[in-house]
Amino acid sequence: MRPIQTNNTKKVIKTVMILGEGRSGTSVLAGTLQILGVKIDGNSLPSQFNPRGSFESAISARISNQIVRTIFDSENKNREIRDLLASHDYDDLLYWVVNPKSDMVSINQTIRGEIKRFIYNNSKNGAIWGWKDPRLVITLKYFLPFVESPYLIVIFRNPFKVAKSSEKMIREMFSNQIVERLFGDKSKCILKLSKKVLESDQQIIKYLYEYPNIPTLIVTFED
Repeated sequence: MRPIQTNNTKKVIKTVMILGEGRSGTSVLAGTLQILGVKIDGNSLPSQFNPRGSFESAISARISNQIVRTIFDSENKNREIRDLLASHDYDDLLYWVVNPKSDMVSINQTIRGEIKRFIYNNSKNGAIWGWKDPRLVITLKYFLPFVESPYLIVIFRNPFKVAKSSEKMIREMFSNQIVERLFGDKSKCILKLSKKVLESDQQIIKYLYEYPNIPTLIVTFED
């Protein structure tokens, strides 16, 4: 008797999300995963701040910036600051201004549709894929409902060193005038950014408790 043959062609999808504060080593981690064969949605070209490539997903960044701006507009009562950051030229700066929150804000159908397309376009071929975007510390909850077979790789780095690296990058990306209006002089800026890093790390730990069934690998970056 000939053995029964089954048509087992179901695609195996695994989605790896790199979760960590900006300047904590997420780019190095994403680049390493790509070398190991994970399809990373991100730019591998050298940049001013990441000479070996940022591997940051431009699509995820655009979507997350929309969510972050929605959060910023809903909770920031300081009209002067809101007017200062009203231009979308400052969307990348909002990441350092908005603190992670457990509560979710309402996002519109357009943003939901963009999230669905982003996930579908990367996972439709059944590959093990993933992406890195520091804004995920704030926006992870908005992406997770649409992700099939999520895996988390979490990275932590000394908060003071993250703050110093972030302060240097912010000043090179934006004018000193706007940075000092938002954060104060160099010492105050590093202090405020250190506080934000600690709050982001706390939010990551909350995620680990909220999603205990998601396979997670924790990495610490030492330098």
